[in-house]
Amino acid sequence: MLSLIKSLVDITVKIEVNDVGQERKQFWDGVQTPVLTSKSLDTMDVPGSAEGDPKNASTRKTENTFNECSILHSKEDVHDFTGSSDGIRLSDVVLGSGKVDDVFIRTDGPCPCHKKCQEWGEIRVLTSAKLMYNDDDAKHFVCTFFYDDDDKRMDQLKSARGDRIVLRDLEKDVCMFLCVTCDVELVRTLEGMLDKFEQSWENAFDKYANTVKWESERLTVIVFHPLGLKKHISIGRVLTSKYAHSEKTIQYDTPTCKGSTGAYVLIPDFDDKDDV
Repeated sequence: MLSLIKSLVDITVKIEVNDVGQERKQFWDGVQTPVLTSKSLDTMDVPGSAEGDPKNASTRKTENTFNECSILHSKEDVHDFTGSSDGIRLSDVVLGSGKVDDVFIRTDGPCPCHKKCQEWGEIRVLTSAKLMYNDDDAKHFVCTFFYDDDDKRMDQLKSARGDRIVLRDLEKDVCMFLCVTCDVELVRTLEGMLDKFEQSWENAFDKYANTVKWESERLTVIVFHPLGLKKHISIGRVLTSKYAHSEKTIQYDTPTCKGSTGAYVLIPDFDDKDDV
């Protein structure tokens, strides 16, 4: 299980924004830099899926990512500002977390970034739909990778700028967007980390599938960037799970704070009798 958590840490990213698209520009102008404060949440609900193989529930293959993801959303961080100016603050849009979902090496044209490299990469990131409105917004987002501790120099961190949205579903609070980079070595490094995450999940399933018998024994793990700072790991447990309209919702007590919006919620649900 420790290996699984460590592999999730590797692919967790910090998401920040310095501006928004034109459709939300009127709400951004004049916003003041906030005083960041932390507020823990006692419980959170996340959607599950009524279908799927528990062993493959966290491998996040391209064809079934939408049905299997669990994304943390917090009203403390962000709202969907599509047509209202009520209460918008810089802190509502500047900080978030996400998870690398897939990577691609491209040679079919120049990179959309200013370097225009002929070999470049796309990094698909999974986060909350409330962080991003449209492709115009996506271009103002920056993902920072490997911000694991304060001792690491800022020039050792890797980053990539957002390019476009692949999927956005407000009802399920899921957003997948693409970042582009000419740093092909970064893309290959992330590809290896994704492979490790999938293998760690399968290993954990094989080891623990027959040991978790009760809901109260099921852990929930969240890796996120609190207040946009270095990664933190928060561990709690499942409180309840219920079905409504063929959707499974899980309530848990894992503590979070600002900056956790969009963070991936790892729920090792190893009960073969229960769909994930």
